[in-house]
Formats: sequence, C-alpha cells, structure tokens
Amino acid sequence: MPETTLAGTDAVLDGPGVPAKARRPDPLGIGRLLRTVSEAVEGDTGASARLRRLDPEDEVGSPSLHTILARSGHGGPRMSPDDLRRYACSVRIVAILARVGGEGRGMHPGAAFAEMEVSEQRLARLSTARDEALQDLLTGLVRRAASTGVRMNPWALCEAILGEARDDGVGEAARRDILFAYYRVLDARTHAKTAA
Repeated sequence: MPETTLAGTDAVLDGPGVPAKARRPDPLGIGRLLRTVSEAVEGDTGASARLRRLDPEDEVGSPSLHTILARSGHGGPRMSPDDLRRYACSVRIVAILARVGGEGRGMHPGAAFAEMEVSEQRLARLSTARDEALQDLLTGLVRRAASTGVRMNPWALCEAILGEARDDGVGEAARRDILFAYYRVLDARTHAKTAA
C-alpha cells in the first residue's frame, strides 16, 4: 500500500511508512475525508472549483458534497442539516488548501496563522466561535493562506469544525491545539528578538 498524503500538506494519512501506533486517532474519519477530497480534486479543475465554492448554507443538497460524503463513508439519510453544513465547510477548506498543492509539506494551522501575522484578537475569536461563526472564521483564514501560497495541514481545522457536534471535546481540543501552536510561534519569535 503506498503512502497517502494530502497534496501540499504534511498530513500522512496511511501507508507502509506510518506505523499503526504512530497514526493519529481519527474518531471523525478525517483521514478518509482528506484522502477523498484530495483524490477528487487531483487533475480535475471542475471538481476542485465546485468543492472550493461549496456554501454550507445553500449547498447542503449539493451533488458534489454528497459524492464526497458517499466516497469517504460519511453521511447518510440520518445526517442532520447542521452536520451537512459542517461537512460542506470542511470539504471546502480541504479543497481550497489542496489547490495550493506543490511538493512542500504544510504547516500546522496555528503556526501558519502566526506566520501570516493574523492578529491575536482575530485568532482569540477561535476559542469562542461556534458553528457558522467558526466556519466563517476558519474559511476566511484558509482563503487568505491559499491566496498567499501558505501550505497548511487541514486536519485540525476539520477536527475543530466536525467536532462541534460531539460531546467528547474533540472540537474544543482542536481549537486549543490551533491556539497553542499559534502562541508557540509568537513566543519563539519574541525570544528570538530578545536574544538578538
């Protein structure tokens, strides 16, 4: 089995080089979702454009979204409209980031936001934003990253969005993980300035 990655990121999803115990726990099936979107947009500019333009509010019935959900083993007749919106946003974010592509590996979103000099105030909203506000915030940041060519691993972003519906704290932990990585970069930058 060859190694599977999302183009332009450091998200190694599976393969012979990834020991089973080193694989990230995936209770939300994000690895399957990333792999499916990556395969759908690879070499197909039409599919890529449709997925980048998904609107979680208007396109919950989108054939493009339901195709991705069916291929990745997500979805089904009992999926709520809120869950469909979360998946639509996650698919859109992955498609936007996949467009950046290239051979390089992507950064953790928090580190990428720090490198992009996203303000602390804007990123602080990440800890309180929920559902639509969270989706809008992350989509805006991802579009900005893609427009400047920043490669970002979408895993934590999808985890933050899809984890909203769960009671086990996955979404909250993903948001804290993004904030921690952001402040770690800012702290390292501050220490480098004071040491110089």
